[in-house]
Amino acid sequence: MYMTNKQIKEKAYQAVIEHEKQEGRETEIIEKDGYDILSKSGSEERHIEVKGTAKKKPTFICMQPKEFKKMLTDDSYYLYLVRDVGNTPIIKEYKKDEVLKRLKGVEMHYTIGFSAKEFKDGEEKPHEKQPA
Repeated sequence: MYMTNKQIKEKAYQAVIEHEKQEGRETEIIEKDGYDILSKSGSEERHIEVKGTAKKKPTFICMQPKEFKKMLTDDSYYLYLVRDVGNTPIIKEYKKDEVLKRLKGVEMHYTIGFSAKEFKDGEEKPHEKQPA
């Protein structure tokens, strides 16, 4: 079954929130500061970055620079890998040190944002190949 990235994300979040509640922790979706979910139980606080996939056996995940920087500076950081989200999601928790041990390399990705309002029909001419 095909799932969009948005559907995968929603299913992964849902699985993590349910998992945390079963463990007696309260959750809040944050989606800022380099992690997705804040989880609390008494004095324990977890800053959870959720990575979801429809695959049963993922071989890698990618982290955005903001997520990576947060992991390096936050002792409450956890990575939850949620796999097989289209069926019965399976969650694997990784503490910061476990993630660092698996790190294969650092590649920075940057996104350049554009608004649909910037592109109005008729304002730009299509690129035409010039004769040689």
